[in-house]
Amino acid sequence: MHKSLSEPRAPYVYRAELSNHRFLDNEEEAFVIASGKGFDPQAAKVSAMGEAVERYAASSWGEEAVLRGAKAELDCAALDPHRLVLFAPDQYADLKYDPYQDTSDLGWVKMYALGSDQEIAAPALAVLMAYETKGDEPFLFPITSNGLAAGPTLADAVLGGAYEAVERDAFLATWLNKLPAVKIDPNDHPDPEVRKLVTSYGRREVALELYRLPTTNDVHVFMGIGVNQGQQDGPAAVVGLGADHDPIVAARGALIEICQVRPALRMRLHMPETQERLTRLLEDHTQVKELEDHDLLYAHPSMLGSFDFLRDQPAQSFDWVTPINSSAVEKLEQLTAALLSEGTDLLYTNLTSQDIARFGAHVARVVIPDYQPMHFGLSERRLAAQRLYQLPAQLGLGAETSRTTLNPLPHPLA
Repeated sequence: MHKSLSEPRAPYVYRAELSNHRFLDNEEEAFVIASGKGFDPQAAKVSAMGEAVERYAASSWGEEAVLRGAKAELDCAALDPHRLVLFAPDQYADLKYDPYQDTSDLGWVKMYALGSDQEIAAPALAVLMAYETKGDEPFLFPITSNGLAAGPTLADAVLGGAYEAVERDAFLATWLNKLPAVKIDPNDHPDPEVRKLVTSYGRREVALELYRLPTTNDVHVFMGIGVNQGQQDGPAAVVGLGADHDPIVAARGALIEICQVRPALRMRLHMPETQERLTRLLEDHTQVKELEDHDLLYAHPSMLGSFDFLRDQPAQSFDWVTPINSSAVEKLEQLTAALLSEGTDLLYTNLTSQDIARFGAHVARVVIPDYQPMHFGLSERRLAAQRLYQLPAQLGLGAETSRTTLNPLPHPLA
């Protein structure tokens, strides 16, 4: 992917596009483009192809995969859709989505719950891409790629999807509740490639900052912020996330993601229509409606203060101890045990299509009930579940919050 010559050469960013996407409607073209990053071209290409494979496999399912009916009519256990974190009752008046009722006829897909060791059906909207509701089926929430991942084995794909679900939950809980995070000097990262990246951006007047976000399990979630300290045409702040049982891997992922997003955003800022859009977003934050609006809003220097609840602290030392080598299956067992202890579970379904399987790739969708799903658009925050408000107290980071005390600003992730 093209980058300005003033950007560091690494990490590399590649773009992949599905060549056979006739099964997608025009409104779903956002699912056709994928991008990947890595410290070498091969890693970046594999990353981009992996994301493209995820989108393809999750969009090429057959109708035979879908069960239809009300929850009570199914011949298997079914997840209560409320546990997918829906909208609060008063939000629906301003949204295109429908509330759920126990009598609602839905499309369902069978998943497997690792903790309870059983098949359990979940709403197809939470599992499949390119899914369309039928008849009177309520449109409960937008379709996203949250918890969708590819890997060399099914276990690796499930683990990758689980990491993303945990990552997004931790990020949204931190942002919405303004939770404190641990600020860490990225120059202390054990990987010399990461330290080189920090130095390269520093020479270009961009400071890479690193924060470990609070979580309710043993997965490390890091948030990186690339802060412009003088570059004339660069975005003021760009955010990246990373999650893994290994803190070295998670932190590296967060910093590389900044470098994946930043060059494209910087180029967008040269376009008159982008500047016009930014002006409208600054005048009225409720106009943040699309994925691309979220990072664009924080491209303006006036929005840097929004990160003060994270940034106004000194960096702390961090123990970069790498966990003992374990397989994806062992890591899934470890994470599932932690999830069970907090009253939830890890649900997955194998979405690997036959043509993808022939190349040795696997695709899975993971759902963690009660975990906050990613949203795009300020009005599309999913605010019905109590866990979001209870987390600060559960984590020992303050009192429970409420709708009125949540961060009023859109999140900065795109």
